[in-house]
Amino acid sequence: MQGILKLITEKVFGGFKIEKASILISDLRSFTYFSERYSSLEVADLLNRYFNIMIPIIDKNGGVVDKLIGDSILAIFEFKDDDINNVLTCAIEIQNAMQQINSKNIEMDMPSIHMGIGINTGDVAVGYLGNISHHDFTVIGNEVNLAARVEAYSMRGQVLVSDNSFNLCKDNIKVGSSYDVHPKGKIRPLTIYELLEIEKPERLTLSVENDRSVPRINVNMPVNYRIVDKSKILSEIYKGQALDVSYTGLKIKTENKIEPLTEVIIEVTSSIFGADKSSVYAKVKHPSFEDGHYISGMEFTVIDDAALISMKSFIDNSI
Repeated sequence: MQGILKLITEKVFGGFKIEKASILISDLRSFTYFSERYSSLEVADLLNRYFNIMIPIIDKNGGVVDKLIGDSILAIFEFKDDDINNVLTCAIEIQNAMQQINSKNIEMDMPSIHMGIGINTGDVAVGYLGNISHHDFTVIGNEVNLAARVEAYSMRGQVLVSDNSFNLCKDNIKVGSSYDVHPKGKIRPLTIYELLEIEKPERLTLSVENDRSVPRINVNMPVNYRIVDKSKILSEIYKGQALDVSYTGLKIKTENKIEPLTEVIIEVTSSIFGADKSSVYAKVKHPSFEDGHYISGMEFTVIDDAALISMKSFIDNSI
C-alpha cells in the first residue's frame, strides 16, 4: 500500500490526496440486542476478542483499519494493478473467522454473534483530519458512503460487493444471489452481489454459518409487520400470512411487495414462538409474485432466546 501508507507515515494535515481504493465495512448483526443483555465489561471483553482476531487478518491482507466504531470496522485497501483480490480474500477470511469467535462464545455460555460485510471500490480522499494535538487518518467520499450502504443490506454471514467492485473481479469470483436495490439519495439503482468464492491467488470459499438448507416446516400463521428504516420502526402496520418457518427464518405471503433486503419487525401470536405475542426482526431475501400475492423468504436478524428455543423445539418435533 505504497500511496496510502506513505500518507499515514507523513501525517500531512489537511493534505488530502485522491486514491483509488477498496473499502470494506463490517458490522455485527443484532449487537444492540446482545449489549442490552450483558454487562458493559462482558461486551468490552467480547469486542476485544473480536477485534484481536479481525485486525491481524486485515493487516495480513494489506488493509489499513481506518476506524473502529462500536462493533463496526472500516478498512481500506489500496487498488493496485487492477486487482482487488486482497480485499476479497480478507472479507472471506474474517467472515470464516467468526466460527472461532462463536466457538469461544459457546464455551463461555454466550450466544453466537454474526457479521455482515460490504465492499465497494472507487476514488476516495485519504489523509489526516485535525491538528498536531489531535488527529485521525481517515478516508472520505461518496464511495465510502456507498460501501456503508452495501454493508447495511448484508445479512448475517454474508459478504456483499457493489457493482463497482464486481466489475473489477467478476472473472475471478463465484457469486450467489444478486440484488437490485435503490438506496435513498442515489440517482441510479445499485446491483449488489453475494460473494461466495474467489479463484486466485488461491481458491478460498466462504463458510456460510447459516445453512440455507435447514428444514422448513409448513405453517398457517397470521402475522403483522412493520418496516424498519435505519433502526427506526415505521408506524404503518401491514398484514401477512406465514407459510413456513425454519431455524433461521420464515416465508410470508403479503398483499404488498417488500423490497429485497428490507428489514421488518414481525409480530406473531403463536405458541410456536413461546409467547402470546412475540416480535422478531428479519430481512427480506428474494420476493416473488404468485396468485395475486407476494411471497417473501425472510432471514431472522434479531430473535430473543426464549422465542428461538421454542421455535426450534417446534421444528424438531415436527420433523
